[in-house]
Amino acid sequence: MNQLVSVIVPVYNIDAYLTKSVATILSQTYSNIEILLIDDHSKDNSFPVMENLAAQDDRVKIFRLDHHRGVSSARNFGIKKAKGTFISFVDGDDLLAPQFIEALIEQMNDEIALATVGYQWGYRNAASSEKVQLLSRKEIFAAVNSFGSPIGGYIWNKLFRSAVLLDEKILFDEKIALAEDLWFTAEYIAKAPQATFSFLPQMLYQKVNRPTSTIHQASRDMRQMEQIIRRKIDTLGKQIKN
Repeated sequence: MNQLVSVIVPVYNIDAYLTKSVATILSQTYSNIEILLIDDHSKDNSFPVMENLAAQDDRVKIFRLDHHRGVSSARNFGIKKAKGTFISFVDGDDLLAPQFIEALIEQMNDEIALATVGYQWGYRNAASSEKVQLLSRKEIFAAVNSFGSPIGGYIWNKLFRSAVLLDEKILFDEKIALAEDLWFTAEYIAKAPQATFSFLPQMLYQKVNRPTSTIHQASRDMRQMEQIIRRKIDTLGKQIKN
């Protein structure tokens, strides 16, 4: 399989992290990729860093939103610009193992809706073996709202089909400031026409704890909205039979 993978990276005030993060994408063992850097109108030097990265490798495509819109808007912009058969989402301060995309692609066939791999996030080392597990829709959906799950509802350790996003009109809800990724993943799993999902419990994505990230600075209102979204996901899950 050698289909194009679009790697969508939202960027907002991460100039100190971006070069290192993108370097791990460019060094992937699977080279047929395009990297879409979407600057959400950063106030630091993120955009000049992006320009430098694009000048060094023509797989890097850069865009800048006309005003600060939020991470969901930046990702939606990337989805609409993506040309790949598959889409991967990477946060611009995180790090990838060299075989991250290759491991995701190798799990994909016509019956697989979504592929996912393990991750490292602080004390959570979500990996246990190198044996691929095939899961039903109900089984993988149960992991979306499960705290500490090696699969989780996170978007950044997964590979999505562009056609499913387009055909089912799945985008990020721009009104949600926290847990937007959980709802996006839950909706994708519920609507994907393929009924089988794949998981490789190998730790290939490293989540970097940045003190200024949204998850560390979330307000009380944002936390309350997160709980509403989680209840909404639970309600959706009850409609899934297998």
